[in-house]
Amino acid sequence: MRALCAFHNERTPSMQLNDAKGTYHCFGCGASGDLVSYVMNTERLGFLEALRWLGAANLPGVDPAQRAIAAAEDEATRRRAIERAQGVWDKAMPAAGTPAEVYLRGRGIVMPIPHSIRFAMTPAWYDDDTGECGPNLPALVGAVVDGSDQLVGLQRIFLADGGRRKAGMAKPKRSLGRVKGGALRLNSDIDSVSDTLIVTEGLEDGLSLAQ
Repeated sequence: MRALCAFHNERTPSMQLNDAKGTYHCFGCGASGDLVSYVMNTERLGFLEALRWLGAANLPGVDPAQRAIAAAEDEATRRRAIERAQGVWDKAMPAAGTPAEVYLRGRGIVMPIPHSIRFAMTPAWYDDDTGECGPNLPALVGAVVDGSDQLVGLQRIFLADGGRRKAGMAKPKRSLGRVKGGALRLNSDIDSVSDTLIVTEGLEDGLSLAQ
């Protein structure tokens, strides 16, 4: 099920409620958790108070057959999301000579840009219910891969003025696909081996440390 997010203002639903797993996740602001944490955050209650609010042991159950169907539907939705991200990545171009390079150079990043970063024209939003999507906008896109080095999503930074600044939208940084559990690898040498793994919140921080 999808709904307007309870944790940020939005016009189109970006929160997904998964009965099969008993979880929620907002693809707009990143809020996620289970049923108890949802009540804790929306009702401003502690853990035990949230359990009492829910009725504790009297919580309704989900039929195993319905759970299996919902799980299959969730997997199909996941595949479609990843395929959408893959489609954008396949049409993207190397960052050199594009607004993506302009943006990174403006952030003081002078090292060679990794192959995991490209430039693309991509919609800022999609509506799965209607099939509609926003207009194509310029964006720096980074490939998010899983543990098997398979692309599962994109991290996008929408750009303006030829890359001299981020786009003037509420959230110029937006993910696409299924980025949870994945990472944007900034080391372009896939065969390199290191004893140290450094994780950063944003690609700009990662590239600054790399150089």
